[in-house]
Formats: sequence, C-alpha cells, structure tokens
Amino acid sequence: MKKLMILAAFVLTFALSVNFAFAEGAIQHNDCSSVPYPLAGYTGCNFGFFDGNGTSVTYQPSFYHDVLTPSGNETEVFEGVVANNTGKTVIYSANSGSPVTPNQTCYSFVTKDATLHWQLVINATGDYTLVCIFHK
Repeated sequence: MKKLMILAAFVLTFALSVNFAFAEGAIQHNDCSSVPYPLAGYTGCNFGFFDGNGTSVTYQPSFYHDVLTPSGNETEVFEGVVANNTGKTVIYSANSGSPVTPNQTCYSFVTKDATLHWQLVINATGDYTLVCIFHK
C-alpha cells in the first residue's frame, strides 16, 4: 500500500510539473480582432468552409483560442454556429470525404502554418467546434 501511495504521489507530481512546463512561456491569443495573419478576403478569424448541409459559407467564430508553446507546438480552437439541417452531427476532417477536398488543411492565424491534424464537429443544432493541432 505504501509503494502504491508513493507511486501515486510521484505520478501526480510529474503530471503537475508537465502541466506547468507547458503553460510557462506559452503565447495565447483569444481575440479574433487581433490575429496576426487573417486569411485574405476575410477579417479577424473568419474563414470559409462547409456548413452541416455541405454548403460553402463564411464561418464567424464566437469563440477563438490559440496556444503556441515555446517548443513550437500549437493548438487553435474555434466555436460558433452554422446551419445544419441534417438532424445529426456532422464531422469533417482532412480526409473525411465529400464535400471536403482530400488532404484539406487547417491554417494558423498566428504562425501561418498548415496542418492535416484537425476536426470540425457540427452538432444537430449547428453549434460547431473546430480544433486544429500543429506539431513541430
């Protein structure tokens, strides 16, 4: 039992130190009006993509959060609402099939990088979450 408690304490200490290491020095952006590199033809963090019905529309996120770590890894999260009259959750990713072009990338408004590691989930009511992960 004593060994288990020591192991648990070690794991907790390690997990906390990793969390703090990632948080320390990370650059965070939370405001669409001040993104360093907006897409041409759009303002802020707006972008064009398919809604839940497969129609090309302009996304206007109501929530945007970007974290860039000192190692160069980055995560962008967008949330908002678009049309979805399918009555079900729609999931798009880099190779999810029509209407998404194969190897479709997600663009970073902070670093101008592109990634295939993204997923857009649009629930039946049209609420969406887009998560893009950039690895260095």
